[in-house]
Amino acid sequence: MELGKKYHFENVWGDKPDPLGKEIKAFWYKWHALPENVDANDRVNQVLYVVRNAEQQIAGIGSAYYSFVARLEQYFYIYRTFIAPELRRTYIAKDLLLASRNFLEQYNSEQQQQKALGMLLEVGNEVLKYGGVTVKRAVWKDTRFVYIGTSEQGAHLRVYYFDGALIEPPGC
Repeated sequence: MELGKKYHFENVWGDKPDPLGKEIKAFWYKWHALPENVDANDRVNQVLYVVRNAEQQIAGIGSAYYSFVARLEQYFYIYRTFIAPELRRTYIAKDLLLASRNFLEQYNSEQQQQKALGMLLEVGNEVLKYGGVTVKRAVWKDTRFVYIGTSEQGAHLRVYYFDGALIEPPGC
């Protein structure tokens, strides 16, 4: 996916060559993006998209992992984004979220087992929580993520349900 001529979205879901894994970790380390208790190698395996600038350097990363969400008693893809600080007031994060959402919805529909109901975001960024009318909407118009409450850490929780998602009895 091209974003103008400045940025390119590269889908890297699945196995990643060692040089790409090292490049992803270097990007995270440069910006101190990982909590201390996180295994960077495990996170690399969850990377879905890498955003590259015109110089082919990583400018952003979107990652997801499949998990049971006790609060909703269903399985979801938990999605995370990290964008280089100088690019945070651009549309890169939204475009990355849309690309990731579209890919995961298609990927999920092709799975015979382990189907997720959708995607879950934890929005901790205050600007994204309260910055303006658009982000304060209960349903984000462009992405169709719905506000469902607040986490114990104060992050807004937003969910996107995949087309045709079926609620299963807890524990299935």
